[in-house]
Amino acid sequence: MANRLRGEKSPYLRQHAQDPVDWYPWGDEPFARAQAEGKPVFVSIGYSTCHWCHVMAEESFRDQETAAYLNSHFVSVKVDREERPDVDMLYMNLCQALTGRGGWPLSVFVTPDRRPFFAGSYFPKVPRGGLPAFINILREIKQRWEAQRERLESASREVLSLGVEDEAADGGDVPVEALSERAVNVLDLLFDAENGGFGEAPKFPPSIQLLFLEGRLDQGRGGRQVEMVTKTLDVMAKGGLFDQIGFGFHRYCVDARWRIPHFEKMLYDQAMLIMAYSNAYRLLGRERYRDVVVRTLSYAQDRLGGPEGSFYAGEDADSEGEEGRFYLWSRSQLREIFTSDDAELASAYFGVGEQGNFEGEFSVPVQAMELESFAQMAGIDTARAAEEVERLRRRMAQVRERRVRPALDDKVITAWNALMAVALVSAHRALSPGGQEVFLAPAERCMEFLLDNLVRDGRLFRRWACGEAAHPGFLDDYAAVTWALLELHQATGEGRWLSEALPLARRMVDEFSGGDAGLYYSPSWLSDLPVRQMERFDGPAPSGASMAILVLETVSDLTGEAEFSAKAVPAIRRAKALSAEAPLSQLFALWAMERMGRGR
Repeated sequence: MANRLRGEKSPYLRQHAQDPVDWYPWGDEPFARAQAEGKPVFVSIGYSTCHWCHVMAEESFRDQETAAYLNSHFVSVKVDREERPDVDMLYMNLCQALTGRGGWPLSVFVTPDRRPFFAGSYFPKVPRGGLPAFINILREIKQRWEAQRERLESASREVLSLGVEDEAADGGDVPVEALSERAVNVLDLLFDAENGGFGEAPKFPPSIQLLFLEGRLDQGRGGRQVEMVTKTLDVMAKGGLFDQIGFGFHRYCVDARWRIPHFEKMLYDQAMLIMAYSNAYRLLGRERYRDVVVRTLSYAQDRLGGPEGSFYAGEDADSEGEEGRFYLWSRSQLREIFTSDDAELASAYFGVGEQGNFEGEFSVPVQAMELESFAQMAGIDTARAAEEVERLRRRMAQVRERRVRPALDDKVITAWNALMAVALVSAHRALSPGGQEVFLAPAERCMEFLLDNLVRDGRLFRRWACGEAAHPGFLDDYAAVTWALLELHQATGEGRWLSEALPLARRMVDEFSGGDAGLYYSPSWLSDLPVRQMERFDGPAPSGASMAILVLETVSDLTGEAEFSAKAVPAIRRAKALSAEAPLSQLFALWAMERMGRGR
């Protein structure tokens, strides 16, 4: 029997519309009911391509006993974190402050006035790996709520204070060059010289770190920074993070060598990595980087391409109930589709051995050898070797398409689409500086879709799905869309893009300004959370505040209107202060300030 999510447009919420849990979407109704009935609220936050969200759904939310207990003693709310990133931001920050860890699904228990008093992430059906069973968590919270409600509500006020943004110390007098040099030194310390990337496993694609370092290269700084960039780009492109058969980047790798990915593919990763590889090709001229850009764009357009030039949010990690099943290969499977000689060549090049690198006999394809070695093995020249590898890859791709493909998250997120438009302009500048339209045309179509469908009365909406625009635009939506419009204006020389950017820049300042403190993440008129937040760091994509610095300074330069540059000053001072506290938290802001010559 369908629950209250049955009319929702979010793919994630629709996944739970048949759960026996009486889910509500986020809104006033569930909290009013909780207040009237004196119950705590269970808020479950996730997204449609999340593997562990699927696991918890199967184990607990589709379990009749667990659902019955939730329905009797709690009011339950489901949130798609990609539609309401502000809700996720607040409760995730609090979860990390309380537990020292986070992740999705995010499981939060809150009072009827939305203040949290307990938070965690995935909980199993039965105790496992040091985690308590979810049903036992529910029983304990129900018991405490009934016996100690006033104490829990008092504690929730203290917990909420952990999520209230403390003003960063004023960093206005610190030269951006000094902050950037410090960030480079920290990256140098963290750099994995053997495997590329920064730090230990799991390894996420360090897109913003790479853009920051490439910005330094663009200013004539070389040395160690070249090694950090090239080693990381080379290893990611050869490993399992990049889908060697069908292209596009997975979300992250669980190992230090970039071989075994977590298989979901997200639009924002494709956009940010296209930017990183495009810039590297423009600066260093390595053909491998050009190939990665072209292939990643091919994946994004073929698999994530939405209506009228838009892009969908991402693809799942799972298919047929198993993580990565669509992407894995065994040696025996290669023998079924190739002659014995070709099977040996494909196995050697893509690293598919008798013993798999993933589980049992199954392997994640990687580029296990260079073309020169492959040519020698095949007894052909290097030019012919590239053709042979492509022939083998195409055959594997054809066969793979017969498998059950991972589910597509078919909603359009405004900020992520704008980042893809920026990536397309970046590819245009690097790969077709002579003015070819092959990359500019899709960037223009994407932005035209956003302007036609996600803007109403001058305000942005966050997402489009099933023909409907919904949810308020947040700071990253406004900043990314304005950035993309400015990039198109500068690449094409067409005034229409600048004329569309200016009112959005003004509204961004009007609705998100925190005065001297910087920029809030949510608009001033949105009031369904107990506190209003500011971002403290970049994520896999730049923070809205970091992008806003670039946008406001660019608008000021293009129009000569100094007011925009003045509006960027509080965000610059805050970013510099945060960078002084945590050198890698504001890399995009530092890149923007160096690019624009600001903040010195």
